[in-house]
Amino acid sequence: MTLLWTFYDYPETTLPNTNNGIEALFTDLKTKIRVHNGLSKLNRMKFIDQYFYNKK
Repeated sequence: MTLLWTFYDYPETTLPNTNNGIEALFTDLKTKIRVHNGLSKLNRMKFIDQYFYNKK
């Protein structure tokens, strides 16, 4: 609970006050993984790594 208002106390960090951005990112990732439902666990992990690498 001590970090709850960090975005408000330290505006120079430019932290968002909601988690909408990360939720949208995970929703997009889940949609893409669902399309490729035949991936093995190893290939799924590679897919996720590549997804986040491309989002930088």
